[in-house]
Amino acid sequence: MESNRERVLPGWIWELLQNARDVSDGNASLIASVEWRGDELTFRHNGRGFEPDEITHLIYYGSTKLELADPIGQFGTGFLATHLLSRTIDVSGHLTDGQTFAFRLDRSGESVDELKHRMDASFEAFKSSLAPARDAGDPGVATKFRYPIDKRASRAVDQGERALELAGPYVTAFNHQFKRIEFLTQESGIVLELRKRRDLAEVGIGGRVDRLVPIREVEVEVSARASAPLTRRSHVVAELDGVAVAIPFERRGQEMVLVAPTCVPKLLLGFPLIGTEDFSFPVVVHSLRFSPTEERDGVYLGQNDDQVNQENQAVIEQACGLLLSIAGFAAESGWSRIHVLAEVPRVREKPWLNKAWLRGRLASNLVDQIRATPLVLNELYRLCGDIHFRIGQRYLAVESLGRARPSATPAKPQPPKPRAESKPPRPAPDHPWRKHFQTSARMAMARRNRRLAEEAARSNGRLAEPPDAVPAGVAEGRETRRKPDTVQE
Repeated sequence: MESNRERVLPGWIWELLQNARDVSDGNASLIASVEWRGDELTFRHNGRGFEPDEITHLIYYGSTKLELADPIGQFGTGFLATHLLSRTIDVSGHLTDGQTFAFRLDRSGESVDELKHRMDASFEAFKSSLAPARDAGDPGVATKFRYPIDKRASRAVDQGERALELAGPYVTAFNHQFKRIEFLTQESGIVLELRKRRDLAEVGIGGRVDRLVPIREVEVEVSARASAPLTRRSHVVAELDGVAVAIPFERRGQEMVLVAPTCVPKLLLGFPLIGTEDFSFPVVVHSLRFSPTEERDGVYLGQNDDQVNQENQAVIEQACGLLLSIAGFAAESGWSRIHVLAEVPRVREKPWLNKAWLRGRLASNLVDQIRATPLVLNELYRLCGDIHFRIGQRYLAVESLGRARPSATPAKPQPPKPRAESKPPRPAPDHPWRKHFQTSARMAMARRNRRLAEEAARSNGRLAEPPDAVPAGVAEGRETRRKPDTVQE
């Protein structure tokens, strides 16, 4: 791990939250807190107590999870990654039988034998610290990890705070165990708290009516102790058979506006897979069915035909259907900016990704399906029947993508009335270039009047004004005819 410090260390925040999730009781009551005070970082959570075997596993294997086949920690370094913050950790909490403990977990050995000796000493310290009742401390806090922090680890702590601010709302939305996640520092901090999880509708997946997908709104309150205002981030989530997709939206008055996810990992296996920020998919996908790479920076897709690849591919294909369900619901509900669901980023090179496979699945399972649904309208609210979606192009080849009206028949536009050839064509009253055309028409009329004035002056044998001058009245669009002075004239 030390040789891959720069790659592993930024994920320390997710490893701590995963450790708390592993010992949660399953309901939405888990509260996890990170507090950074200069040279010390403390992580707390109110999950259930430890089983004796879980403490043993934590000391010797770096995780509380006994089932190593669990996909969340299948190949990852797990809790061991947090030892890059500090080789020694003060651990306190209680067991499920009520006994409390407080000991120092030491992994500062430089050799295998020395490391084994330190782990054995840590296990003996755990056993000798067992007490029959809870010691005085924070009520309701089951577990506490305290890390001494040096300057080398301070940068990683800053990165963890930023990662939680960006991806924390998705972690809270997808993991039903969390009620609140806190990251507090001396100067500022961030608090994520689940405020609402409610059902919006049930729609058929991919247009099918035999399988209904629940569409939910998940609202997470984001607050900071600094001067930043309180915000609430809402996501529309579709979930079925262990696969979920989510996209944020905003309330602007009475209007619901979809917002494209940016700067966040697109794939989550309980927690973000760092390195999938540029994955070619319009929304964020979460599934415990994913099998990650050893580096936990992606999932194998189309590299070969084994079971791991097939299961990961099935998750992506199902995610396409869930995205279409959200698109259909948003269209029927009159939401705005539905086109962000069709903005597919460019497929990039990944060691775990078959680009040809992903392009083909996106084209058949997503792009073609969107073209066949009443989502894309032009500025006259007419359905566009032949639209070419290009994967990787940010703006699609349509005039505009407004709110869909699939149930109403759009009104036929009235043909423009015929006009005289001498007059320039006048645009519709609501055309954005109306003033431009009106100005051009006035300039053309002024040029015509000027030419008539010059011809009239030449026909009388004199030029009363300079050739560029315009006679009075002509500039106003009226011709001036000179009266004869005598009968002979």
